[in-house]
Amino acid sequence: NDADVFISTDGGSSKTNITGTLPDRYPRDFAINKNDPDEVYICYAGFGAGHIFKSVNAGTEWEDISTTLPDIPFHTILMDPLDDSILYAGSDNTLFVSFDKGVTWETYNDGLPEAAMVFDIQYSPSDTSLFVFTHGRGVFNAPALKDEEDTIEIAIENIDNTLSGNIYPNIVADEFTVELNTILKDVVSVQLFDMQGKLIRKNTYPASDENKFTINCLGIADNSYIVKVTQGNNVFSEKIVILE
Repeated sequence: NDADVFISTDGGSSKTNITGTLPDRYPRDFAINKNDPDEVYICYAGFGAGHIFKSVNAGTEWEDISTTLPDIPFHTILMDPLDDSILYAGSDNTLFVSFDKGVTWETYNDGLPEAAMVFDIQYSPSDTSLFVFTHGRGVFNAPALKDEEDTIEIAIENIDNTLSGNIYPNIVADEFTVELNTILKDVVSVQLFDMQGKLIRKNTYPASDENKFTINCLGIADNSYIVKVTQGNNVFSEKIVILE
């Protein structure tokens, strides 16, 4: 079985298989309650019964909490660090939220493109908001919800604009490249933020006919970061991982 799930309680020196009744598909993401590490959530891609599972005993037993969700691949799950009853789950089709640890779910997609594949969700404690990363549709910023009433009062804001391009590689050793799809002949700003919203590095390039820029990452700690590229009033953002 290539899709087993393991737990280690000694920093990785040993591991225990806790797959149990979980489906024979690839797990995509998991979330652990920081206040109760025995409470674990895991989500699965693929099709077939069961996409999000919960354990309250560190994987000894698993409960399917996705019976009311559509049978589509799920790619990411996040527990709100300020309220462990709130879960966010990203799927092949949209973003879902639960206010009761997965007993019930509803869509949280106001402002997202139609049928957006949500591949990652990151929490920003500096402003208690979410960064929602989609597949080919941009990065979106949304307030973290406090209760069910919030879903009808706020909307997700697209932090992208008309600027588009590519940032590569996604996993960075010492440098990455920003390549713009258009040349607007305006000053280009490339900012690197950590997942708490702190500015780590900023490079500015004068207006020119160039559309490709290389950013050095030496000395920056291994972690996930958001690259924000600005040219005039136009912005696009992508996530990278630095692993030197």
